[in-house]
Amino acid sequence: MTAHWQTSLARKDLRALGPAWLASAALALIGATLQPGGAFAGCAAGTFLLAAMSIGHEYTGRTLPALLAQPVSRHQVLIVKMAVVVGLVAALGAVASLVDLAGLDRLWDSARGYATRRNAGAIRSLNIGPGTALLLPALAAACLAPWFTMVSRGPLGGLVFSVAIVGLTWLGGDLIGTFRFGLAPEDTVKVLAFRAQFAWWMTWFLSVAGAMLTWRAFVRLEASEGSPGRPTVRARRHVSETHVDRPTSSGGPWWWQVARKEIQLQKMIFVIAGLYIVFWCAIGWSARFQPALQVLLAPVSYLYAAAVALLLGSFASAEERQMGTLDWQVLMPVPAWKPWAVKVLVMCGLCLLLGFALPWALESTVWLPNDVGSVREAGAVIPMALIGMAIASLYVSSASKGGLRALLASLAAAVPVMAIGGGLLWLFNTTSRSAVPVLRESGWYRSGAFRAVQDVVDLKSSDRIAIIAGFVLAIALLRLALANHASVDRSRNRLWRQLGWIGASAVVCTFVMGSLQAATLDDWRVTGASGFRVRGHIKLEGSAPGTLHDRFRGSVNLVPATGWMGGGSGFFSRGLTFTTTYAKPGRSFVWVETWGATPWALKSVVYQGRDISETTIDVATDLDDVVVTLSDQLGRIEVTVDDLERAWVFLFPADPALWLDPAVMHRRFSYETLTATSYATGVFAFDMPPDGEYLIVAADKYLALKGGLLLGGLGGGADADARRAAGLARIAPLADRIQARQGTTIKTRLTVRR
Repeated sequence: MTAHWQTSLARKDLRALGPAWLASAALALIGATLQPGGAFAGCAAGTFLLAAMSIGHEYTGRTLPALLAQPVSRHQVLIVKMAVVVGLVAALGAVASLVDLAGLDRLWDSARGYATRRNAGAIRSLNIGPGTALLLPALAAACLAPWFTMVSRGPLGGLVFSVAIVGLTWLGGDLIGTFRFGLAPEDTVKVLAFRAQFAWWMTWFLSVAGAMLTWRAFVRLEASEGSPGRPTVRARRHVSETHVDRPTSSGGPWWWQVARKEIQLQKMIFVIAGLYIVFWCAIGWSARFQPALQVLLAPVSYLYAAAVALLLGSFASAEERQMGTLDWQVLMPVPAWKPWAVKVLVMCGLCLLLGFALPWALESTVWLPNDVGSVREAGAVIPMALIGMAIASLYVSSASKGGLRALLASLAAAVPVMAIGGGLLWLFNTTSRSAVPVLRESGWYRSGAFRAVQDVVDLKSSDRIAIIAGFVLAIALLRLALANHASVDRSRNRLWRQLGWIGASAVVCTFVMGSLQAATLDDWRVTGASGFRVRGHIKLEGSAPGTLHDRFRGSVNLVPATGWMGGGSGFFSRGLTFTTTYAKPGRSFVWVETWGATPWALKSVVYQGRDISETTIDVATDLDDVVVTLSDQLGRIEVTVDDLERAWVFLFPADPALWLDPAVMHRRFSYETLTATSYATGVFAFDMPPDGEYLIVAADKYLALKGGLLLGGLGGGADADARRAAGLARIAPLADRIQARQGTTIKTRLTVRR
């Protein structure tokens, strides 16, 4: 090594840790945009990553033997490496301070700081500031992560276990404080103060212990790549004999040996599962005394399951490449796809066993409140999602040099993948919607070929479509991952070609499946395989027909005289045109509704020069060029009552012969109850109905229910019409008569009838 070996070593570490530092800085910037103080949360996460990578990159790049063979003191090497980490962490903290220093103060002084303002006050009671409170976890990470990295022989283990240890200190403070003081509101300050003190002293203890363990482990560290099972931390002066790798006898068929090797490769997953069981048991036992703690179980289960899936996929291929076992595996005298199939089966089996079956079994041992979503309630969605995450991370792992890089790449790809998935969903829906009119006009849905294709391809369910698409994508990813796993070519050009092929295939498959769904759609209301529909436009009359509220909305509904089943609906807005879905042939009437804080009310529905707004028509073909006229000058009926909160005000025709005609009653019968508007104004308001004599009555809810007025809905069929007519006959003797005339305003006062 040259005289300036410190400079050379520092430069090498800076090159190796540069991408991790850039990723941490990006995480800090993203955190700053999410909430005040978020940049410092990203800075803390980056500290764990940088500390784990300080020695972890030697394992990933397989440069550890060369580092340990240098003729310099191990102490000096470790000091240089830690100095580089401290410098990068300081630079990261400076970036976070520049972009979010004011946000940290707001977070510290606001009710969102940690859990409550009292929490920040409890930490202040220790005479520390927000910077010091954030510095302590970073200090523990810098001291602990290198030791865990050396023990686990990789940066991923150093990252996971150091985060877990620091997190457990805060959780332990919460649990101990809860047991000591309880969960009563008046004890919250005591619990938070105890947690702050516990975390403060435990962090110092962990930092000192981690520094000592890191120092001792690095001095005694040896690189041993000949046997995957050999420990990497040994005392050289205590070695009594030289270890020689010798061939071992066969322990079973080749596939069993490969499966055992895959399980050995995933040892860290079993450790994480053990930590999860310990956490679950601690919370489950504590919930016997403090049931409120049960709300932590479901979120932790989902987080654990996702972590298991991502870690399994990230370890499966990249860790073999990092440990040097991939070269001899590809030389096995069996086809490459067979060991790969064993690898995938072991990965999926562990994912289902540890990621789904274990949380499901633990949840079966305790009772969870109904408002806590559990893994058991999610059903088959969870295992399918976990398998998909594991396969996706396996593909990333096949193109990565180490497990940690594969994990970080999988997490970084989550956002663009979700964005691309949203785009594919939009393409699928657009393709399906656009293909339906073309197929409908061509007569496809009325042909025999439609039934023949429908019997072969059934894509009615969106869940079935998602399963098929996921299965095809999983097969493609596994095929490409196998090619990457068995090849030494992992260049960027190869990766971009694969991603381009996947993207193009996804677009083509989405287009084809959207077209197939449109071609097999079995909804006659949309396809027009039978029935008729109404098309037309809205005509506005009134004081300001050119001015519409932004929330102006409405619908034109075809209601069969026998009931709502088989009807069609079409919506309109500021565009003032509508096309209903298909309705069954037969006798129907047109029902127009408007909403969205609009003064516009129905005046007429004209078809072929005739107003059909109160007419039941017998049609079997499409109704085109229907003109629906809305007006804001029809007038109002304003009713005041003596008991505003108990009143139900009914308005209906005075002629009993009209009560059984749904086409007439949908315009002439209405009722109002207490709303925010009527409560504020003290007035029940009705749009003025068509000219004629009406009865109006204010009844309490009991009388309305007794009369069946709230049970028989318009368009509900003959039975509903009969129930409504009988109810009106009961309250008609109690009603007042009024003469409606459009264009006027009627004001009246009523007494609530009981």
